[in-house]
Amino acid sequence: MDKEALKLKVATLAANLEVKSDERNTAAVQLETAKNELRDVGKPVITEDVANEIVSRVCNAFCESLGNIDSDDIEIDFSMDYDNRVIVDGINGFDDIDADEDSIMEILIDTFNIDHSNGEDGNDID
Repeated sequence: MDKEALKLKVATLAANLEVKSDERNTAAVQLETAKNELRDVGKPVITEDVANEIVSRVCNAFCESLGNIDSDDIEIDFSMDYDNRVIVDGINGFDDIDADEDSIMEILIDTFNIDHSNGEDGNDID
């Protein structure tokens, strides 16, 4: 092959590579879109306002739980660093602290129509 034919071949292959790259990028975007759609199939649809209300109410439930902590049950271990700074080595006493599950369930019941006909074990819940 002469120089002109090789230049033409290089230009053709570069253009082909560009087209294939664009096709690959388009396919990747379509794949990601399909994955997102598959992930969301069957999920209940709620408005952003409802979602914000749920988040706000759940956060308030956690804040109330944290506000009811008895500070006498918390142990903080301190030490002195080499440059005379006080260091917190550990905080104990938070192991038994959970958000009130009943409060969170009330939030969900207020927001959604929950089907109580089957529990996790497949038996009716009454």
